[in-house]
Amino acid sequence: MPDRPELMAIGDSIYNGTRSLTTNAELAALAVPAQVARAFGWDFRTPSYPRDVLFDLEDLFRSGRFDLDGLKRSVLENAQAWLDPGRWSADDCFDNISIAQTTIADQAALTYNNNVSTIADLIDDVRQAQGFDFVGVLPALYEAINASFLLNPSNDPASVFADRTPLEILAQRKPKRLLVNIGINDGIWTICLMATKDQFKPDAIATDMHDLGVRLSDMRQAGQIDRVYLNLLPKPSCVANLMPRVDPGALPRGADYFPEYLGRLGQIGGLSGA
Repeated sequence: MPDRPELMAIGDSIYNGTRSLTTNAELAALAVPAQVARAFGWDFRTPSYPRDVLFDLEDLFRSGRFDLDGLKRSVLENAQAWLDPGRWSADDCFDNISIAQTTIADQAALTYNNNVSTIADLIDDVRQAQGFDFVGVLPALYEAINASFLLNPSNDPASVFADRTPLEILAQRKPKRLLVNIGINDGIWTICLMATKDQFKPDAIATDMHDLGVRLSDMRQAGQIDRVYLNLLPKPSCVANLMPRVDPGALPRGADYFPEYLGRLGQIGGLSGA
């Protein structure tokens, strides 16, 4: 394990390289942190996924092979392969440990141990479920596999990383710079996709982000990180899926908003400009 990486990253799907719900080694190598490292000429170990995480949704659509029964079979075969014994990767750790679907609080909670132990039961849940559950068990299985791999790519329960959270891994490896992109899964994703505030709790986000800030500040004081770069959350007016029901003739002026916003993918939800 090299001394003091020039750069490490934690966060969610944007920094994981995930695109169209697809996560694999090719996309991870294109993720923002990897591009930053290349621009500065720094060594940076991107996640060397041995296979897609559950599926390559883009490939299924391109090939014309997309159907729910076939997708379910593909997911079960893929998930079962992650339970095969042996190493997932030749690397013991990665410089990018951003995990798709994770929340702010997850950075101090998720470990390989508390995820890998759930995979077998989640596979059974997918197998026994009627149809294909895109909302409940499938995201849970996706996150369990992805978190397990990124936090302990050796797949070795005896690894020093097996019971460490993302923040604890950072503290051990002591990167010179840390990129952070987190918060979109704390209810904000439902606003962007479905134009609803049902799961959006601003006070909880503020509390969790403050806690993360205190933890990172303490790590800086302890010499475990030199610099932290935190991405801000997107403005609602910059989210392409949030638009009025009918294409507007002109954009709002200055700081104004449209009277109403819908999730244009499916014409769902509804948020007022206020």
